[in-house]
Amino acid sequence: SVEVRPAGHLWGRDTYETDELVRAETDARARVACIGPAGENRVALAAVMCGGSTARAAGRTGLGAVMGSKRLKAIAVRGSYRAPAHDEAGLKELARQVTPPLRQITTRLFELGTAGSVQPAEMAGDLPVKNWRLGSWPDGARRINGTAVAETILAGHYACFSCPIRCGKVVCVESGPHAGTTARGAEYETCAGLGSMLLNDNQNVLQAAGDLCNRYGLDTISTGAALAFAMEAWEKGVLGKSDTGGLDLTWGNYEVVEKLFFMTARREGFGDTIAWSARAVEAGKYPRQALEYRMAVKGLMQSDPHDARIIKAFALGLAVATRGMDHLRNRVTLEINAKVNDDPAFKRSLYHGDVAPEPNSYRGKEIAVRACEDTYAVGDSVGMCRFTTKLFNSPSLPGLEQFSKQVENVTGLRLSPTDLQQVGLNITGLERMINYALGARRKDDTVPRRWFEEELEWGAYKGEKIDGQEFDRLLSRFYAVSQLDEEGQPELDFRSKLAQVASGFAVGVKVPKSLKQLPGGGLVITQPIRNLGELIAAIDREVPGLGVLLRDHAFNFVVNDEIVLRGQEQVPLATGDRVEVVMAVSGG
Repeated sequence: SVEVRPAGHLWGRDTYETDELVRAETDARARVACIGPAGENRVALAAVMCGGSTARAAGRTGLGAVMGSKRLKAIAVRGSYRAPAHDEAGLKELARQVTPPLRQITTRLFELGTAGSVQPAEMAGDLPVKNWRLGSWPDGARRINGTAVAETILAGHYACFSCPIRCGKVVCVESGPHAGTTARGAEYETCAGLGSMLLNDNQNVLQAAGDLCNRYGLDTISTGAALAFAMEAWEKGVLGKSDTGGLDLTWGNYEVVEKLFFMTARREGFGDTIAWSARAVEAGKYPRQALEYRMAVKGLMQSDPHDARIIKAFALGLAVATRGMDHLRNRVTLEINAKVNDDPAFKRSLYHGDVAPEPNSYRGKEIAVRACEDTYAVGDSVGMCRFTTKLFNSPSLPGLEQFSKQVENVTGLRLSPTDLQQVGLNITGLERMINYALGARRKDDTVPRRWFEEELEWGAYKGEKIDGQEFDRLLSRFYAVSQLDEEGQPELDFRSKLAQVASGFAVGVKVPKSLKQLPGGGLVITQPIRNLGELIAAIDREVPGLGVLLRDHAFNFVVNDEIVLRGQEQVPLATGDRVEVVMAVSGG
């Protein structure tokens, strides 16, 4: 059963309070997804928080603002029904086989949490510091990471539903204005976003900052990036006290940062500017020159605490990710695994192609990104955590092979690993079709100007940057292995198949370049039509003027490889048909 209840008494409350109140009013066992003041006020940085004080966040792309725009404060779900599996014994047996090695491989995740990933970044010199200008702390110190937490303020562990890893950490803040606060430990992106990005090296301050963001319903990743954006604009003189309402945005000024959490969630003063995130310039909150310091792709701030000027596969992945500059779509984590890079044959077997061992090489990186994008899309579809998915954390974790077996055990459907790889390609292909319809083009599959023009200033890879021409060639190779056309949308035949599934009807039309230059050489008609005459009318609606040209007798149509010479407009068409416009040939 479904019930809708008024939420007036919840409006204005933080996410922890909301979770407690909703469960008290419904069922203590209920799971709650809710928003805080940030979502209510449609802040672009707003997250949907799930689980109270040990919350997980749906934090990217401002989903909290979507709930706020609908005046939806919370969703509570409870239930116990479990559908029977097709092969219950097989399901349990494969789970038994996978769990012990999974635990062994992810021991470090249990001990240190995701914050343990900060240390490799510090050692490699690709940790984001001061809005991606430096690759390590200026004094070389390493203060904010999983080991530092484990040795000082770790208070316990927690897990997501049914997970044997328990990578979640509970911490107790020891000092400062929030001393005594017990909170969810900062994840590795938060360590960068609210730590090194802002030049904040105080572990207790960092944990308190993450807790405040969770309470207000702010995505820690995008919030940290938006603050770093503002701090660099301040440092470079683009912003002054007249713009910030008197706030001092000097690097590391945590007192002001804490004020801005509250102000941003409520869109008060300069907080309203931060609330626009990467779109602050377009909203007229910053002058145009501030764009020099914006680290975003497709309007989404960077999420991965690694400097992609070094790891070229990371750069490609962030550029082509369908929801913006987000590493969870296709991050090739094993590019920083020495054992994998030192074994060419093993690396080839992982990615089914030759991928250069050097992280800063461009050769073959499109193959690795494609393999990861397919695997992760399928992993998301079956409900697998990214940290326990093959290619993200280890080459030995469950991947398409195990997913194939479990899908059959649960549903009875037989999908081979190759079938599932195509499923992954289909998912991202459909996402790209949506993006294309919203205006995204090849020019949007890029990375911030800084990484092309500014060399890395610190660390083992000092002097590294991205070569524009090499990157452009890498992008073209990625399009080729992903069945995308020159503007980054699926090629015509692939697009037709996806559109048919998505809309229920699709006819692909190939048009010669001599008649009309169309991206991918044609278009897909998804409005149901019955014959060629209706198709021509539909084409004219999609590309005004083209239908008039097609009625010229200088053109004929080929339908499913058969040419139509007479009575063209009455030839019947059905979904899935392929139509090609060809020049008519005549003579004696």
